[in-house]
Amino acid sequence: YEVVDDVASFRVDFGLTGMTSDAPNCELEELFTSRPLLIAPRENNFHLPEHPSVEDIADLPFISFLAENMEDGVDPYFDTSLRSLPHPLNIVLSVNNYHLMLRYVRQGLGVAIMDEMCLMASSYGTSWSGIVSYPLDNILPSVRCGILLRRHKHLSPQASALIEKIRSTARRI
Repeated sequence: YEVVDDVASFRVDFGLTGMTSDAPNCELEELFTSRPLLIAPRENNFHLPEHPSVEDIADLPFISFLAENMEDGVDPYFDTSLRSLPHPLNIVLSVNNYHLMLRYVRQGLGVAIMDEMCLMASSYGTSWSGIVSYPLDNILPSVRCGILLRRHKHLSPQASALIEKIRSTARRI
């Protein structure tokens, strides 16, 4: 949300972000996608199948991500909250940090939804052997990660060179 706002308002030339929906007056050059995941404690009594359905997760206790500076606590460009479902999630706890969210999941306080990239970034330097993930790409869209530019933005030679370096690095991965 902040990256989109900064790009749209000309505060920055471009941004690197993940999105599940398009932002007005901006274009995302997708470099890769990241699948949505349900994260649960490894030892649980939820009886989840390998690919949970909406019905399978309807009554689970959720730990949600709530960013303090977003209007209504909702990021309009990055939705992994299942807000579009016919029933609301059973949210038992809200946090503003994915690493903290994983710690609460590992302690058995609930389940969480995040994409693969957030899981990998939050896992740096920590063993998460006490959690298990389930793909939710049958329920939620994948997160499109890439370079966000304002439409019709003329880039400086320095910004263009940096973007080209990012593109070339992403192609090698």
